[in-house]
Amino acid sequence: MFFANKGYKLDRAFVKYVFHIAIPMMLAQLITSSVNLIDNIMVGQLGGLAIGGVAASNRYFYLGLAVIVGVSNGTAIFIAQFFGAKRQSKVQESFRLSIIATLILIVPVVLAAILFPDTIIRFFNKDPGLLTSGRAYLPIAGIALIPQGISFCTQSAMRAVGDTKTPLKIAVVTVLTNVVFNYLLIFGHFGFPRMGVAGAAAGTLIARIVELTLTGWVVYRGSYCFSTRIRDMFKIPRDIVREVSNKSLPLTINELLYGSAMAMIFKLYATRGTDVMAAMTILGTNSDLFFIIYSGLAAATFVVVSQPLGANKLEEARANGYRMIRFSSYLSVIFASLMFVSSFIVPESYQVAPEIKSMAATFVRIYSVFYLVYTTNVQCFYTLRSGGDTKSSMIMDSGFFWLINIPMVAIAAYLTDWSIFVVFLIGQFVDVIKMGLALYLVRREGWVKNLTTGCAITDAEADAQADAQADAEAGAQAEVQAGAQADAQAGVKADSEASV
Repeated sequence: MFFANKGYKLDRAFVKYVFHIAIPMMLAQLITSSVNLIDNIMVGQLGGLAIGGVAASNRYFYLGLAVIVGVSNGTAIFIAQFFGAKRQSKVQESFRLSIIATLILIVPVVLAAILFPDTIIRFFNKDPGLLTSGRAYLPIAGIALIPQGISFCTQSAMRAVGDTKTPLKIAVVTVLTNVVFNYLLIFGHFGFPRMGVAGAAAGTLIARIVELTLTGWVVYRGSYCFSTRIRDMFKIPRDIVREVSNKSLPLTINELLYGSAMAMIFKLYATRGTDVMAAMTILGTNSDLFFIIYSGLAAATFVVVSQPLGANKLEEARANGYRMIRFSSYLSVIFASLMFVSSFIVPESYQVAPEIKSMAATFVRIYSVFYLVYTTNVQCFYTLRSGGDTKSSMIMDSGFFWLINIPMVAIAAYLTDWSIFVVFLIGQFVDVIKMGLALYLVRREGWVKNLTTGCAITDAEADAQADAQADAEAGAQAEVQAGAQADAQAGVKADSEASV
């Protein structure tokens, strides 16, 4: 099929291994998405304007999440490759850099949410009814980005070295905490104050603090190769800063551009009214239930592509990259079918006007039709990113979004009186063009490269590699001797049997 190089076939062992890596991450994301759905249903009890205000706030927070994702994913590439190359000191230095860079970049986003909530809400829609909920939600939820960023970087490092089960366990506790405190603080149950929208933000903040506490405790008690002492956090050599920045900075810029593009596209759709904002929020939480596949594919790609690249097993990495694209396309058919079915169920759970429910259901069905396209594009992005081909990934991701998607949707939104469904369809159809570009960039194979060769090997690493090589040679020699001994014993036995 056209989704992958036909020379690399899927086999049962590969699929089983990918599922072993991906399923814990997908379950963690499913739990998170389910809780987001429950949160939005709770907020939905407060009315359409409450949903709209929270939706506008969350679109702004895409910028903060973009910083977190860009930095953590950029450094995770190096963590995975250095782990594959057995260079522990470089793994630690890459992890330190991810934490420091995330904190430096996330603080301005948090400060803006605290100081300028009205300006942020008015950017998306000038309806005065949205300002009240926006003012209550933005400052508190903004603070939550700080513990979320540290936790995300740490859990990303866990996944990069192959541990996807621990983040799943942490996610279970985090989301349960979120649900409980949202229930208590939004509606004021069991003696807690009734805070409304602010209660949803406070529940999120409490949950993120719990998540950070658990993540830090697990790393402290565990034996992760990236764990580092706090006093060593700023011990990051220039070569690591240079190499990681060269690759992760474009990824971070890409995520920022992508996050701002998502905010802009939401603004364009919002030109058709506040009902559209509410329907888009329902679409987002519903589709997140089925976009869990992407987090699993990302974790699997780090392990089956990035780690072999770091170990200089380029042909293995190349084959796995193409297999992942094919595998993702098969999975997408199943998830698309489930998404279509969900359009008849999930929107009905909201206490909003019937026209908002109908609009949201139609959006979900359109998403399900294009699901295969989205999945192929996402997996191509992960494949390009796995080898540090950040230029190509930026071209096909945020570059395409700003140069093609947004201009086309803007023309439809501002220069026509077409319905929101036509405008929305235009925004989705351009992803088909993007898929052709994505597959072309993957087949150029600029991602098939080892990134660890640009960083100097320390004396400790050289000694460790020498010891490993000596152990391997000793093991090989022992195997040869054992084989020779076995052959000799077999010869003696054969002679004995012959003489009998």
